[in-house]
Amino acid sequence: SPGRNAVNVAVNRVITTTFNENIVVANAAGVRLVSSSGTVVPVTVSVSGKVLSVTPTSALNRATKYTLVLAAGSVTDLAGNPVKAYSRPFTTDGTGPKAVRGSPGRNAVNVAVNRVITTTFNEDIVVANAAGIRLVSSSGTVVPVTISTSGKVLTVTPNASLNAKTKYTLVLAAGSVTDVAGNPVAAYSRPFTTGTG
Repeated sequence: SPGRNAVNVAVNRVITTTFNENIVVANAAGVRLVSSSGTVVPVTVSVSGKVLSVTPTSALNRATKYTLVLAAGSVTDLAGNPVKAYSRPFTTDGTGPKAVRGSPGRNAVNVAVNRVITTTFNEDIVVANAAGIRLVSSSGTVVPVTISTSGKVLTVTPNASLNAKTKYTLVLAAGSVTDVAGNPVAAYSRPFTTGTG
């Protein structure tokens, strides 16, 4: 795990390989994680029973192909029988989060002036640049808001009631939100109009 030729692998993923019997590391230098450019990634190697775990010491690069390489004899069973040479490629996540649902919806009307604005993404998110998350009125006024996230949901709460019968647009600048791997959101906006109050 990740499987052979897996894609969109988290950049902080621990790489595991399960064998058919208990193992020991005979030559840690023979257990390597190599990028497509040939760079050997610093890792820590550990064993628990049949499972070899390879943990990068820092986050991997996004949208990059890596190959786990086990040199012949780098791992043995408990009797000292060596593993044959083995390799398994995978590619890290390079896709930013995408908004899949908004409340209020795009171009909604008669929205309550005290409405909390939520945007749900296709994966868990974090705020990377709060200044890039804005609620703007049709006159260009930026509304003071409080921003929070929970899993896949971004919540934008106006600090005071909005004006009645006014068009507002939620604006997310490119990179204002990322997934947990650090992949940035593309620029996004969603307008709505308040009701009478």
